[in-house]
Amino acid sequence: MKEYGEEYVKKYVAVPGYSEHHTGLALDLFLIIDGKGVYLNEDMVQYPEIWDKIHAKLADHGFILRYLPEKKIETGYSYEPWHIRYIDDVDAAREIMDKGITYERYLGELDPMIADCTVDYGSSKLYAESDIDGAIDPILAEFSTWEGCTLKSLAFTDDATCEKELESANKLRDEGTEEFTQALVLTSAFHTPSAEQVEGTAWEPDTDYEDWTWLLARRSSEDSWELLTWGLG
Repeated sequence: MKEYGEEYVKKYVAVPGYSEHHTGLALDLFLIIDGKGVYLNEDMVQYPEIWDKIHAKLADHGFILRYLPEKKIETGYSYEPWHIRYIDDVDAAREIMDKGITYERYLGELDPMIADCTVDYGSSKLYAESDIDGAIDPILAEFSTWEGCTLKSLAFTDDATCEKELESANKLRDEGTEEFTQALVLTSAFHTPSAEQVEGTAWEPDTDYEDWTWLLARRSSEDSWELLTWGLG
């Protein structure tokens, strides 16, 4: 926390008592390049070609890549090319790796709220995949209160929209607090449940809502995203 900040910790470090390493079935790899150990996360991701070769061999020994790219919404963690999991079934490991699916999806244990949700990270010069991943948790925390609704998609807008909405974000910050320096705008689609479940809400029953916009902001890249507002774009 002291060295990297809260946002980094929330992306990559499990709450004590909940790390998959406690199962005894998971381990972290590191690299030795030109005789020197490469073990810091931000350094290890600089060698995609090496990781591709390693990942291609995992299933032969009953291992899987546990936290895949662009699958934070399913696993709860950003991409970790170094974190592998032993599942004691070579055929199952090969199926998981060949299909490029998460262990949660293979086991059929995904939350129905997000089981069919796709995430489009788009193309950004402002934000990395892990930055966009940081917005997923506060969005899901709010969405989970929408009883019976199912999230169908989340998508990054574009850099221009994010820069434009920074002014709007600062108008929404608490009075007397430091200004935001970064804004993030995502759009989503979701489906509402039956009439009985939407009674007393503003939703139309059994309806697809498109272009639902989420505005988040933070004061620095080391801070967590704050969800400020949401609604039809």
